[in-house]
Amino acid sequence: MLLLSVLTSYVLPPVLLLLPLYLTLGGLGLINSYAGVIVAHVTFTAPFCLWLLRSFFKTIPVDLEEAAMVDGNSRFGAFVRIVLPLTLSGILSTGLFGFILSWNEYLFASVLLTGEARKTVPIGIAEFIVQFDIRWGEVMAASSLATMPVIVLFSLIQRHFVRGLMAGAIKG
Repeated sequence: MLLLSVLTSYVLPPVLLLLPLYLTLGGLGLINSYAGVIVAHVTFTAPFCLWLLRSFFKTIPVDLEEAAMVDGNSRFGAFVRIVLPLTLSGILSTGLFGFILSWNEYLFASVLLTGEARKTVPIGIAEFIVQFDIRWGEVMAASSLATMPVIVLFSLIQRHFVRGLMAGAIKG
């Protein structure tokens, strides 16, 4: 039942939940703060990451955990020593996807960050588009700089990324 409600929250378009999220964050005093944007991003990346990680964890046989517990590990010890190393590639791949989803997000940041002092990268790039002109050189330069963290992160976990994509595609 929990997984179905998580899937339902991911299926709904973010713009549909923007007003209730705005009112909730406004009641908590999180409008125009990075904490409010983080809460909004986690609200919409967590269901995606949960469903992606679920497929990775389903590929691990329960027998491995049981064998570790027979050998003297607790359930938590078996999880840390057996399951986590086997799913590391899936965790890193999911983390990369979640980072890219949040890094490129425009809608919540443009609505929740109302002040001039707080802006995310996509909002800063959008400000190069003015009423009668689009400054294409600045847009392209800023877009190139904005892709650098993603490229660096991907190059650091590239070998785990490919392995994680292949492991999550196996039907269990």
